[in-house]
Amino acid sequence: MKRIKKITIMFLVLTMIFVLAACGNTETSQVEDENNIVSENDITSESDLSYVKGNGKLIIGYTDYAPMNYTDENGVFTGFDTELATIVTEKLGLEPEFVEINWDTKEVELNAKSIDCIWNGLTIDDER
Repeated sequence: MKRIKKITIMFLVLTMIFVLAACGNTETSQVEDENNIVSENDITSESDLSYVKGNGKLIIGYTDYAPMNYTDENGVFTGFDTELATIVTEKLGLEPEFVEINWDTKEVELNAKSIDCIWNGLTIDDER
């Protein structure tokens, strides 16, 4: 049971790292650094993680959509995505800060750095 829990936590941490990396710039170019070729995506991904770690918290944009994110009958914010985000941020040594967003302007809020990531329901399509 402990092994499954460790594997699950490692998977969640890796998922969070990929989520943070996805928040970065999607254009690729290469920078020559003394005989080493470095992708700007690598730099952006690292700087995104450094940025949120520097703040000590991850500002998570979400929409109220049960059972993923919702406020229960006791007024406690909960749900699958909420609990998953809390576990991942704790493993990264960060505090989660949940901010309800307007789904129609989610990319605007992300690009304006009002939020650090969009946790629920964002899929890749031809427009993004």
